[in-house]
This record gives sequence, structure tokens and C-alpha cells, in this order.
Amino acid sequence: DGKILASGSKDNTINLWNMFSFQLIATLTGHYRDVKCLVFVQDNRKLLSASLDRTIKIWDVDMQRLEQTLEGHGDGITSLKV
Repeated sequence: DGKILASGSKDNTINLWNMFSFQLIATLTGHYRDVKCLVFVQDNRKLLSASLDRTIKIWDVDMQRLEQTLEGHGDGITSLKV
């Protein structure tokens, strides 16, 4: 819906920003290495994050919480395609 911007960081966090006020809404934590890629899915209700920690995490944007961690990659993940 274009109301939220997500940014990933070398500090292992994901920041959610209000696109109208440019205020920080929330900081999501859970990765233990750099967050390299972010993709909104399901009408922007879910956020997928990929990290050098070799995981993909699925976040509930409205509740601002981690829903699931996908493991199994042999190396850090730097991109996602839905």
C-alpha cells in the first residue's frame, strides 16, 4: 500500500518507517548477521528478510513480530525473488 518503508542494516536489524511522516515505526530484531534483502508480500502484510546468517525470516508487519524462520542455506542469503 506504499505506507511503510523497510530498511535492512549491517547492525542485523530491520527498520520500518512511515512513508508520510518519515518517522521510525519499529525496529525488528532476530537476525544475527547483516540483513541483505527485504521483500513485502501478501498485500504488504508480511515482510521477508534475507541475511548473511543463512536464514530467511517471515515477519508480520502489522504486529511487528517474527512469524517464522527458514533455515537450510549453506551460505549467506543476498537476494530474494517472490
